[in-house]
Amino acid sequence: MSAGRTVTVHTSDHGPVTAPEPAWCTGRHEDGLHLVDLSHDGPETVLTVGAEHGDVGVMRLFLTRSPYSGRPENRRTSLVVEIGGDCHRFRDDTALYALADTLAGHAVELRILARQLALILRVEGAL
Repeated sequence: MSAGRTVTVHTSDHGPVTAPEPAWCTGRHEDGLHLVDLSHDGPETVLTVGAEHGDVGVMRLFLTRSPYSGRPENRRTSLVVEIGGDCHRFRDDTALYALADTLAGHAVELRILARQLALILRVEGAL
């Protein structure tokens, strides 16, 4: 956390609350929420793939911390990974490396299918 950096958010249940703000936080905070819903969110990274009709977002990722959450595990910084509209919090680097390894495995499968498609198209083109 950056020394001295704070943000004041107007909550619906505790009025104005001044909280320390992490250096990675974008500084965007919604007023009017309950204190337990206050979160610090980092910039979003959207992983896209090129599709026939333009780029398609596959994953959205951002750092987050909810310092007043009723769930103690959400008070620590984690990485949110949104896939298919579902958000998942990753609370340690081991889980993120496992996700990266899984995605790399899927990339291998995709390359195998690409080679198979290329072969089929060559055969069909020769007919």
